[in-house]
Amino acid sequence: MNVLFLSPYSPRIVGGIGTFLTNLVEYLNGKGIPTIVVCPKEKGFKVNCRLKEISFPKIPFIGGLLYVIKSSVTVFSYRNSYDLIHVQTPHYYNVIPVLVARLFNIPVVTTHHGKKVPASSHTKNLMVDIGLKIIKHFSTVNVYVSYYLMKCFSDKEGLVIYNGIDCNRYKPNEEYRNSARKIHGIDDNNIVFLYAGRVAKEKGIFRFINISKKLLLEYNNIKCLVVGSVVDKDKKRFFKCVNDEQYSSAFRFVGKQRDTSLFFNMCDIYMLPSDYEGLPLTILESMSNESITVASNVGGIHEVISDGENGFFIDHRNLEKSVDTVRQIVANIGDLKPLKQNARNTIIKRFSLSRMSNSYLNLYRRLLSN
Repeated sequence: MNVLFLSPYSPRIVGGIGTFLTNLVEYLNGKGIPTIVVCPKEKGFKVNCRLKEISFPKIPFIGGLLYVIKSSVTVFSYRNSYDLIHVQTPHYYNVIPVLVARLFNIPVVTTHHGKKVPASSHTKNLMVDIGLKIIKHFSTVNVYVSYYLMKCFSDKEGLVIYNGIDCNRYKPNEEYRNSARKIHGIDDNNIVFLYAGRVAKEKGIFRFINISKKLLLEYNNIKCLVVGSVVDKDKKRFFKCVNDEQYSSAFRFVGKQRDTSLFFNMCDIYMLPSDYEGLPLTILESMSNESITVASNVGGIHEVISDGENGFFIDHRNLEKSVDTVRQIVANIGDLKPLKQNARNTIIKRFSLSRMSNSYLNLYRRLLSN
């Protein structure tokens, strides 16, 4: 069995789909299954994956068209070398490569990680809509990372395979926590808020900042860590917010990090007050690390978090209610050990990397045996 992964996002870039690919590919390679990831050429971290990186100019429409042509040619050239293609969405870049694969009767598994994100123009929105429908129609099997997403796509024949993470990598370690805090100048009595992920408005970064600032007026021992890359459209506003003279000593921006387990060990409360999600890996990583996890009740997050039992929901549309929820968590932080243990147990039982990877491997074998 040889598997070709087709992704509009490079594993070199820290993000949900990139991390998903890296983890799954490493697992398959460990089982002796050859893989290759066809993806855009990007600067970033070294990865333990065989990549076929495609370069193209970052010019609207023209760049995307060139990428589609090059990736389609790549799929054609590998048609006799790989038994199965595993596609990642949401993105319309993969439409033609999927059609090329089906033309040569190569089975296509598509993992839908999220809904379509509203684009900047009506034309692009239309292209994405049509592209996702074509990919869904021509895929041999459509996989969704949550039941919420499967319902959104009105797919009664699809499968749900939950995302999974390495629970041995993301686990509480007091020695690791203390040394990491010391390196970053954080005292034992500090309460650490963490935001980790794509630093963007729609992911809730400004809600995180506003919630933190409100509580900094009440508590002088809060520190706020932000991990991730800032999207261009939000850079100016983000740095203006975190460099505010009144609060700058409390905020620390550490940029992109390949290994986020260090920061989940350091933090007390992880917040993801985003507008939309599929099934974010950072939620799973936080809970596995026994960090108190606070998130918007959007997408498939309710399939992981039970409010008050293994995490907390906040009303991301209401700042005062969100602040009040986090305020109560801070006030009772010493009494939440059972909740933190429940969180880790949830991930070990239902969202482990081995469980996810075995599900995909069994799916591949079933398709190829047919």
